[in-house]
Amino acid sequence: MQKNRTHVRIAAFTLAALSGIAVQGPARAVQGNANGCPDNLRTETGVCVAPVQGGPLTAAQQQEQTDKQAAVAQFRKHEQQHADAQRAHGGKVDPSYVPPEDNSGGLYKVPAVVNMTIWKEGEGNGKKSYTCGPAATRNVVGAMNMDQYGAYRDLGEAQWASWEGTTTSGTAVGNIASAMNTHLSYGSWKAYKALDKDDYLSNIAVDTYQYHQPVVANVDTEELSFFNGKALDHFDFDYGWDSTDSTSRYIYIGEEWDPIYTYGSSSYGNPFGKHKESLANAFRAEDKTSFHKLVV
Repeated sequence: MQKNRTHVRIAAFTLAALSGIAVQGPARAVQGNANGCPDNLRTETGVCVAPVQGGPLTAAQQQEQTDKQAAVAQFRKHEQQHADAQRAHGGKVDPSYVPPEDNSGGLYKVPAVVNMTIWKEGEGNGKKSYTCGPAATRNVVGAMNMDQYGAYRDLGEAQWASWEGTTTSGTAVGNIASAMNTHLSYGSWKAYKALDKDDYLSNIAVDTYQYHQPVVANVDTEELSFFNGKALDHFDFDYGWDSTDSTSRYIYIGEEWDPIYTYGSSSYGNPFGKHKESLANAFRAEDKTSFHKLVV
């Protein structure tokens, strides 16, 4: 997690993952500044790093990305229908209206996240303070393993940091997607910049409800209410949404950074835990920096 300080659907691990074999070490910094660097290879603080080792998407993974894209478009259409139904009832939720895309009634949280204890950034990894990317991945994958295996199967933060090429400057969002595609035997991920609030919500809803996977998010923390204005470049994860309110929509966010755990004290509060944040704030946190993205 950092600002000038750094701080997935049902999946099964590959044999290499289960044995804990590290096939990719930390990425080295790419020479030059980030101006000529692809956004997907810039860490949360903008430092350019090399891509981690990983092959192209399989045909099944490519098909899943196509299916997700279609589902996002359909969800966005149905969300508009939901809004129209609310307006037709004076701004109130029509209790007889069930969004046809999911039968969730416009509210869903990944059960495995609701019931889990979030692993803290640096936990079991020397209390490192630049590993928010692998820490968020660790929690996302742990939740998916509960959905698959009935247990929060965990490889630890250090393993994900190795696979994602994490350095003291942080982690590139594209390397998170690549590591997940390479080291999980099921599922498909890409780094994606949400177009607007509706697009953000639609991607979160499709990944969480239809694929049972939380979403790693690269954010500017000053836009999130539970950071009390503290400005950090950071990764956390989204695990659900709520569009039942007649005036505002919300995103459920899991936050792994605990400054008291890391440093022994905190002068501005502690953001660690699970939060219900307005969609407007969640989108703004991802949108504020041009190269911050979601892993969907």
